Parts: sequence; C-alpha cells; structure tokens
Amino acid sequence: MITIISIFDKHEDFIELQYKSILKYIKGNFDYIIFNNASNENQRMSNRLICDKFNIKCIDTNLTYINGTPSSMAGEGLNESFQYLKNKKVFKLDSDMFFMGECNLEKEFENFNILYIPNLKSFGELMWSGCFGIDLTVIKDDINFMPIVNSDTFGNSMHLINNNQYSRKKFHLLNFQKIENDIYTISYNNDCGIFINSNNEIISVENNNYFKNNYELESILEKYKHIEKDMIEFKFPSPYNIDYVYINGKKFIFHFKSSNWTIWNDYVDDYLQDKKTATKNFLNLD
Repeated sequence: MITIISIFDKHEDFIELQYKSILKYIKGNFDYIIFNNASNENQRMSNRLICDKFNIKCIDTNLTYINGTPSSMAGEGLNESFQYLKNKKVFKLDSDMFFMGECNLEKEFENFNILYIPNLKSFGELMWSGCFGIDLTVIKDDINFMPIVNSDTFGNSMHLINNNQYSRKKFHLLNFQKIENDIYTISYNNDCGIFINSNNEIISVENNNYFKNNYELESILEKYKHIEKDMIEFKFPSPYNIDYVYINGKKFIFHFKSSNWTIWNDYVDDYLQDKKTATKNFLNLD
C-alpha cells in the first residue's frame, strides 16, 4: 500500500483535480491523505469541505505562519505531517501537482527505498521536496525537512542519499518558463537553467553536471518541444512556468506552480484563472 500525501493551503479546487488524477492514473493499492495547512479559518473550512465531498482523509496541521520563510514553512509542514506517517510507504506531491500518466507506485517502490528528483549543490546532491517517495517501513532515520544553509526545504536529505543502506531511484523534472525575444527559458530539475533560441540552438546551460554528454541534453530539448505544443494547443497564458515530471522516460506529473513566492508566480487574477482553465482542459479528468 502506498500512501499519497499532499499539504494544502489555498486553491481548494486543486484537491478535487489531484484526487481525480490519482483515481485515473495510479494503479495498485494506495490511500490518499490531505494535510490541511490553510493560513486562515475560512480557507481551512473550504479545504475540509472538498475533502468531505470526496471522502478524502483530511488532517489539520497547526502552523502559525509567523516570521517564516517559504522554505521553513514548507519544512515545518512536512515535519508535522510525517508524524502521522510512521511505517508507511509515502509518495508526496505538492498541492498543485496532478498525475497525467499511468503509474503503479507500488511497483516503483519494489526495489527502491527512495524515489526522488535530484538537486545538485556544491556540497552534494539533495532531494527536491516538491515530489518524492520514501519507504518509512525501511528508513528509520530521524528525518528533518527544515532547510539548511544554502539549501531549500529538506536540505539534510543528502544524508539519506549518501546512506548506502538505502536503494534509490531518480526521476526528472523539466520546467518551461517563458519565451521572450525569441529566447526560450527552461530548466532541468528546478536547478539548472537552460537558454535556447528559436532555432533550438543552445545559448547557455547553468549546470552541465546534470548531463554526461550532448545526447542527454538534446533528449531533454526534444521533450520541451512537446511541452510547447501542449501549451499552445490548450491556450496556456504566458509566461507558462509549468513543470512536467518524467519517470521511466514517460510523462508522469503536471505541476501548475501556483505559489506566489517567486516573481514568475506573482499572478494577477485573470492570468491565474486562464491558467487554471487551461490546466483543467489539459488534464481532462471529468
């Protein structure tokens, strides 16, 4: 049994979308838990009403949102949530992530204790906290999701990755940010900016350590072309700023990127609604 979890603040309509995407695409045995992390009581009730409507298990968290950075608040939310997840095989999704391809998470965990998107830092490799799997029936470490110096949430995950007792499998994320002045801005694993022109010629790559050779990089650029086609077909507003997550080379998860914590996501209402409409049409979950 895999326990799929997500921590929700706002965008209660995403609870329904995420749940429907799980029902459509995830094979094998699973349960689904929402941790209700709303920053005010009205939003907390809105989240709970959606969970009640679909009979989704909903657990309130107790964060205060006082004097916290985005990374530390996310870390606090994960630390509290994982207190309820002892001895489970957990697959965690950000609240604005939706499955878009079939996957049997039980099978993905068969030979692995950790499933993760790597972030490469000067001091080591980390697990990206937005989406990961961790087998708590095997891993008994005292896990702390708070950031460390020069890292985002879950900075101390390098201790898990470096522990050879645990088997690990990597999957990957491709972000399509924007097109401006014929320059395409994309990134790999949220940690490696790639800039190309309209002729698909590479202008610069911020972190070549992700790629063993040009063939690997070129295969990534092929994927972005398919993402661009989706953005055009389903009328996503620009800047797109969406992520596609790939597992076993196949499209797996769509990431809306709804946070207002970065310059790309400082949404005005019309932009946000247009992006939501495009996302719902793209996912086609009804």
